[in-house]
Amino acid sequence: MKKVLIIGAGAIAEEYLRVIKANKSIKVSCIFSRTFSKAFSLSKKFKIKYTFVNKKDLIKNRGLFDAIIIAVNIESNLNILKFCLKLKKKILIEKPIALNFTKNKSLKKLNKNIRKNIFVAMNRRFFDSTIFLNKKLINSKQKRIVEVYDCQNESFFPKNKFHTSVRKNLMYANSIHLIDYFNIFCRGEISKVDILKKTYDNKSFLTALLKFTSGDIGHYFCDLNYLSKWKVRVGLNNEIWSFLPLETISYYDLKTKRKKFYKFKTKYKDGFYNQVDEFRKLLNRKKSNLVNFDDYFKTIILINKIYGK
Repeated sequence: MKKVLIIGAGAIAEEYLRVIKANKSIKVSCIFSRTFSKAFSLSKKFKIKYTFVNKKDLIKNRGLFDAIIIAVNIESNLNILKFCLKLKKKILIEKPIALNFTKNKSLKKLNKNIRKNIFVAMNRRFFDSTIFLNKKLINSKQKRIVEVYDCQNESFFPKNKFHTSVRKNLMYANSIHLIDYFNIFCRGEISKVDILKKTYDNKSFLTALLKFTSGDIGHYFCDLNYLSKWKVRVGLNNEIWSFLPLETISYYDLKTKRKKFYKFKTKYKDGFYNQVDEFRKLLNRKKSNLVNFDDYFKTIILINKIYGK
């Protein structure tokens, strides 16, 4: 059985612990956090044998685990990842790795043999709704129009809970969840991004038209002052698939006017169970759909093209 080190002791780390507990092929053997009380509390709750607060102790005891899951505050991701690379283990890290294009790009300079150990937790790719539609469309050759409706509002990220770097870079900290849908459903490589508007009627918003080499088109809309529900739509010749909320799908046939709604039940934070199972496959040297660094960086490139940051 493969053994995992969890780094972090917050809500996301606890969700990973819940999911891994349900997966009989891997187990959490160690937990690391700067806050011993939180880490110790989780270690008791989930019966984790080893608790660490010192990086030197992790290096000395790296034989106790086969892989690492990084689930810390976003602003700490990059520094923790750089440390973990020294441990020479497979790593699953929560998105985004860094909060701007330059810092994400700096990882491209890493040796390929080092970079191949980095996998990014783009959990919306592992929503049951996303997997369902990908299977439905797998043999379709029709051109696709993918519409993504996003929002950014700093007031939803209060200063006392979120680091300034997070609040000032919501396109990476938050919009990455939505922008990744273009790389999920649009085929081919990005060929052109046109920014259409940035202001209208004293309100700030951003719209962009994305063109892909496959002929697929993406349309991105983000209200920069408001908080609204995320929405994604995938249109083909005669049908429209909508994610609202993202964990569900509604289907509409333009010819027959037929409608259908799909809802998926899970005991865990959506996407986490499927994602952890892909991590299990990876650790057991089986084919895995986890998002490697290069696939993750395609979404970082898109964010940079849309926002210019």
